[in-house]
Amino acid sequence: MRIYIIFTIAAVMAFSSCNSFSEDIGEIENKILELSIAGRNNQAIDEYKKLFTLTNKHNLKLLHRITLGSLEDENGFMKMGGAIAAGQLGNTEALPSLRINLRDKDMWVRVWTAVSMGEVGDKQAVPELLRLLKDRIDFVRIAAIVSLGKLGDASIIPDIAQSLKDKNPNVRQMAAIALGRIGDKSAIPYLEKILIEDKDMWARLAAVASLEKLLGK
Repeated sequence: MRIYIIFTIAAVMAFSSCNSFSEDIGEIENKILELSIAGRNNQAIDEYKKLFTLTNKHNLKLLHRITLGSLEDENGFMKMGGAIAAGQLGNTEALPSLRINLRDKDMWVRVWTAVSMGEVGDKQAVPELLRLLKDRIDFVRIAAIVSLGKLGDASIIPDIAQSLKDKNPNVRQMAAIALGRIGDKSAIPYLEKILIEDKDMWARLAAVASLEKLLGK
């Protein structure tokens, strides 16, 4: 993550030197560097989002080029950062590279790419996301489920329902939430079953919340 953040800051700083960015940009850049060096990546990403918001006003095309270049880099950290940026920007130009990176050997690249698919709104990625429901890494399966909940329709409810049988209770919980988010009542029997049979409290609570949503309570 640090590699990507520093790379992006360098690119933005180079651009800002030619285009007189505001002092706010410099302050955010310094904060991102401090947070990334301290290993506080989540907070660094939050500041990084602010950087994109500000720089979007100046040159969106530049940011898209940075994102595309990162997605095609051999370094996993660069790909991961590019996926996060693509999601934040809603960069549809990045979709071909994102679809390829869903099969990357790096688990975190697959995780953040799956998340970004939901952010960008790529319905064509649904088949690939469904494939990730069988990924050996729990985080990848969860990320795929989250995006499928945003992108999917009634046709994939049986596929997501299979994740209600996952060995990881967190996966089952997110599957229950995704079924509610899709919003089709054909998911009700699956949710009722997990409500009765699942031993995990959080999975059952997620099923309750989704059932209430689908039943209009």
